[in-house]
Amino acid sequence: MTRAEAISYLENEYAKKRESAEREWIERRERIFAGDPKIRELQDTLSNALSKAARLLVADPGNAAANAERLREETLAARGAIRSRLTKAGFDADALEIRYSCPLCKDTGYTGLVPRIMCACMEKQLNALVYAQDAFGSEERETFQSFREDIYPNEAQKKQALAIRDLCLQYADAYPNTGKNNLLILGTAGLGKTFLLNAIAERVARNGHVYLKMTAYRMHQSMRAHFLNLDDGKDGFEQMVKAPLLLIDDLGTEPMMKNITLEYLFILLNERGISGRHTVIASNLMPNDMLARYGERIVSRLLNQATTRAVCLTGEDLRLKGRL
Repeated sequence: MTRAEAISYLENEYAKKRESAEREWIERRERIFAGDPKIRELQDTLSNALSKAARLLVADPGNAAANAERLREETLAARGAIRSRLTKAGFDADALEIRYSCPLCKDTGYTGLVPRIMCACMEKQLNALVYAQDAFGSEERETFQSFREDIYPNEAQKKQALAIRDLCLQYADAYPNTGKNNLLILGTAGLGKTFLLNAIAERVARNGHVYLKMTAYRMHQSMRAHFLNLDDGKDGFEQMVKAPLLLIDDLGTEPMMKNITLEYLFILLNERGISGRHTVIASNLMPNDMLARYGERIVSRLLNQATTRAVCLTGEDLRLKGRL
């Protein structure tokens, strides 16, 4: 399941939840009104208060303040009477309100109007769905708990790897209060960079935060789709820009396409930097290689010491040794 598919699935589920809550509310109201018709009258008084206030303002503008105060007192009295009658009938005092599972988004999954912002309740469910179907997780999850210390061929490489593991763990546990927002994990192939990236994602998800993770190739595909106006808005470039935490694996393996790769990578890094969003990148490229491939404008953002902590894994290829 892609992120776009997960969002569509959750939007459908949230619509069902909202419909269920509103249907249950209508049925509950009818039971209450049938048992005590006076509550319906009082509720109608509240419902008509706004239109009554408008009529009084037009009919008697000279006494607007006095009319508003009288109407406020009538409204408070009606609410008090409704609560009293509800509790006397054995209902909760708020029984005439719709009981959404999330009062913040009212079971829409989003807060605000323009722009809509995904509610924290939906973010957690989205994160769980995406991580469960993660395209570059393995059958045995790559987590900090499953990190093996016995795979290193010598003590020097092991000591370095453990120090970087601990730094990554600290970053994941501290997120979003990480000090420096970004983490750059460098090193040649087969040293465990992808493992650490996946471990960070798993830990952040377990701590209840949402993230977006992709390979550099998939990043490039999203950039290309955006350039060609094929971006669906859910799993593309805009989502990469806006994700609270973005993790990119194998930066440097993406195709270099004119008017796309360099231009959109700069926009991505620049916009995320301006917005103060967190980014974790793993790459086989060393700083000089990055400079030759991307140029100073991009590398200055990748290696900005004020916002980025860069670490480098060195040693023997653990895959070639059959240890990964």
